[in-house]
Order: sequence, then C-alpha cells, then structure tokens
Amino acid sequence: MPPLFRVEHEGIKIMVKLHKEDFVKDGDGFEIEVVLFDEESTNIGLEFPENCDPVDYLKEKLPVVESRLNWIVSNKAAFVDFLAVEGNLEAAQEWGGDLDIEFPITAETFGDAMVFNSLSMDFGENEDNPPMEIYIEFEPDFFGGHCLRVEVTEDDELDGGEMMG
Repeated sequence: MPPLFRVEHEGIKIMVKLHKEDFVKDGDGFEIEVVLFDEESTNIGLEFPENCDPVDYLKEKLPVVESRLNWIVSNKAAFVDFLAVEGNLEAAQEWGGDLDIEFPITAETFGDAMVFNSLSMDFGENEDNPPMEIYIEFEPDFFGGHCLRVEVTEDDELDGGEMMG
C-alpha cells in the first residue's frame, strides 16, 4: 500500500491518499476516502468535465483537491457558525432531547459532534476552485438519522444548511 499523503494546518492532520492509483473511477470522475479532523473517513467524489481524459485530469488536479480539503479544515468554525445561524443549533436542542448529553448544546459541543460524511467537488463548474457539496452527520446523533447539507461556492461562501434524509 502506498504511503498516505499528509496535509497539516494548525496542527490538524488530513491524511489523504493522493496517488492516482488509490482513486476509484466513478463515471466521469473519481472517488477517494479521506480522514478529516481525526474522525471517521469521508467519501470524496470528484466530478470532472465531460471532454477530458479522467486519469490525466486527476493527476493535474490533485493539488486543487488538497487545497480544497485544507480549506475545509481551516474553516471548520465557519461551518459551525453558519449552521448555528441557519437554526440548526436550536433544532439540535429540540431533536436531541432524548440523548444522554449536557444541555443546552453549546456551539463547541455542536462542532465537536460534526462528522463530514461525504463531499463532492465539481470541477466542471470551476477547475481552479471547484464548488463543493458536503453532507454532515453528528455523533451523538442530534437529528435522528438526518444530516445537514452545506454547499461551498467557488467563492468559498457557505450556503444551504438544510436537513436531509
């Protein structure tokens, strides 16, 4: 097995297999598993433009994938703030009533419970800073099996925040 590529930002490590052989072909793109925030693995889907050689394109865009993952790690607090403003911290208080946790749920507890389940990057929309769609679950499960969907635009703005599933 090839060594893992490690990306670090402010003491947080992202372990990413960035050898093209570790990616799994999926339609016009690829998938890979990564570990963010020392938690369970996150499935990353990469969507590529239709008229490209996916293998060559993957090789060329690996630095962009690394950059986008670094952006997520360095902006986790922004996700917490955004989801709280969208009413999800309040909803966690209501939905999580049966959990054996301390109430009220603080922003810190909310952020610590976030698990980035899956995300996709759409290189067809922007090759240099592809928009991302991220599905976030929580442990403990504040939302009874549901997750929250957040979009990161190509301008690095957060959008969405609605409950899914």
